[in-house]
Amino acid sequence: PTATTAAPTRTITQSGFAFTPTNLSISVGQTVSFVVNASHDVTWRNGDPGRDATGAPYSRTFSSAGTYSFLCSIHPSMTGTITVG
Repeated sequence: PTATTAAPTRTITQSGFAFTPTNLSISVGQTVSFVVNASHDVTWRNGDPGRDATGAPYSRTFSSAGTYSFLCSIHPSMTGTITVG
Protein backbone atom coordinates (compact mmCIF):
# COMPACT_ATOMS: atom_id res chain seq x y z
CA PRO A 1 0.00 0.00 0.00
CA THR A 2 1.03 3.54 -0.71
CA ALA A 3 1.16 5.93 2.21
CA THR A 4 -0.67 9.19 1.71
CA THR A 5 0.17 12.39 3.48
CA ALA A 6 -2.25 15.19 4.10
CA ALA A 7 -1.64 18.46 2.30
CA PRO A 8 0.12 20.98 4.51
CA THR A 9 -1.90 23.31 6.68
CA ARG A 10 -2.05 26.87 5.37
CA THR A 11 -2.22 29.86 7.71
CA ILE A 12 -4.14 33.14 7.63
CA THR A 13 -2.98 35.74 10.12
CA GLN A 14 -4.48 38.97 11.40
CA SER A 15 -2.36 42.09 11.37
CA GLY A 16 -4.00 45.27 12.57
CA PHE A 17 -7.38 45.39 10.86
CA ALA A 18 -6.68 42.96 8.02
CA PHE A 19 -6.43 39.25 7.33
CA THR A 20 -3.28 38.15 5.46
CA PRO A 21 -3.50 36.76 2.89
CA THR A 22 -6.89 38.15 1.89
CA ASN A 23 -7.38 35.49 -0.79
CA LEU A 24 -6.11 31.94 -0.47
CA SER A 25 -6.40 29.00 -2.87
CA ILE A 26 -6.15 25.47 -1.46
CA SER A 27 -6.99 21.90 -2.43
CA VAL A 28 -9.93 19.85 -1.15
CA GLY A 29 -8.94 18.27 2.16
CA GLN A 30 -6.53 21.00 3.21
CA THR A 31 -6.78 22.75 6.57
CA VAL A 32 -6.48 26.49 7.13
CA SER A 33 -5.30 27.71 10.51
CA PHE A 34 -6.20 31.21 11.69
CA VAL A 35 -3.88 33.22 13.92
CA VAL A 36 -6.21 35.96 15.13
CA ASN A 37 -6.01 37.84 18.42
CA ALA A 38 -8.84 38.19 20.95
CA SER A 39 -10.00 41.54 19.48
CA HIS A 40 -11.26 39.76 16.34
CA ASP A 41 -13.40 36.78 15.37
CA VAL A 42 -13.73 34.60 12.29
CA THR A 43 -17.28 34.54 10.93
CA TRP A 44 -18.17 32.50 7.84
CA ARG A 45 -20.74 33.88 5.42
CA ASN A 46 -22.01 30.33 4.72
CA GLY A 47 -23.21 29.70 8.27
CA ASP A 48 -20.26 27.75 9.72
CA PRO A 49 -19.91 28.91 13.34
CA GLY A 50 -16.27 30.03 13.01
CA ARG A 51 -14.56 31.35 16.12
CA ASP A 52 -15.57 33.98 18.65
CA ALA A 53 -13.19 36.74 19.73
CA THR A 54 -11.41 34.55 22.27
CA GLY A 55 -7.86 34.43 20.93
CA ALA A 56 -8.09 30.61 21.00
CA PRO A 57 -6.48 28.57 18.22
CA TYR A 58 -8.85 27.95 15.31
CA SER A 59 -8.64 25.97 12.10
CA ARG A 60 -11.02 24.56 9.52
CA THR A 61 -10.60 21.65 7.12
CA PHE A 62 -12.30 22.08 3.75
CA SER A 63 -13.80 18.84 2.41
CA SER A 64 -15.74 20.34 -0.51
CA ALA A 65 -14.70 22.49 -3.45
CA GLY A 66 -16.10 26.01 -3.48
CA THR A 67 -15.53 29.58 -2.43
CA TYR A 68 -15.68 30.35 1.28
CA SER A 69 -15.91 33.97 2.40
CA PHE A 70 -15.21 35.10 5.95
CA LEU A 71 -15.03 38.31 7.94
CA CYS A 72 -14.52 39.70 11.41
CA SER A 73 -18.05 40.54 12.57
CA ILE A 74 -16.60 43.08 15.00
CA HIS A 75 -14.76 44.87 12.17
CA PRO A 76 -16.76 44.04 8.98
CA SER A 77 -14.18 45.68 6.72
CA MET A 78 -11.85 42.76 7.60
CA THR A 79 -12.74 40.16 4.96
CA GLY A 80 -11.17 37.24 3.16
CA THR A 81 -11.90 34.44 0.73
CA ILE A 82 -10.67 30.86 0.52
CA THR A 83 -11.08 29.10 -2.82
CA VAL A 84 -11.05 25.31 -2.55
CA GLY A 85 -10.44 23.44 -5.78
